[in-house]
Amino acid sequence: MNLFDAGVVAVSIMEIALGSGSSNLSALRSIRILRAFRVLRITRLIRSLSYMRIIMGVVTSIITEFIYVFLLLSLFVFIYTLLGMQIFGGNFPSEIVTGIRQNYDTFFNALFTVFQVMTIENWNDIELATYRSSVSTFGIIFLLSWIFIGNWILLNLLQAILLDGFDGDSTDP
Repeated sequence: MNLFDAGVVAVSIMEIALGSGSSNLSALRSIRILRAFRVLRITRLIRSLSYMRIIMGVVTSIITEFIYVFLLLSLFVFIYTLLGMQIFGGNFPSEIVTGIRQNYDTFFNALFTVFQVMTIENWNDIELATYRSSVSTFGIIFLLSWIFIGNWILLNLLQAILLDGFDGDSTDP
């Protein structure tokens, strides 16, 4: 691998030294793809580190369960995005209060806002905007139900599946 790296670096230096503007360097430019193969050195580390093999084994053994819960989470995100657009569409205060993307006016802004509330990352700005909107009572119920379902149930279920995979792996001989 060290020889491979040395060859890639030598070709890169030769390309820079000859100048990148000439047309006769098209063969050297096609060798640039070899730089991407330098990333494959990480696979050598995975094979040599025993704990990395354990982690990769656990992840591959639980991937099917993880995908099902992730699809369920995606379905709930989609439902709450559409529900938020119906409840809050055009009812949030101006961008000065909530920020550029923290609203339910378009699908992508609503998706961003729902994801932000689910991860409880700076959700208090959205809660304040919800309180100031015209549908504040139902809006607070909407936000709290999404935090309960999205964060406390679905995200913790993903974490529980991952931890169960490690627990099951530690009991195997």
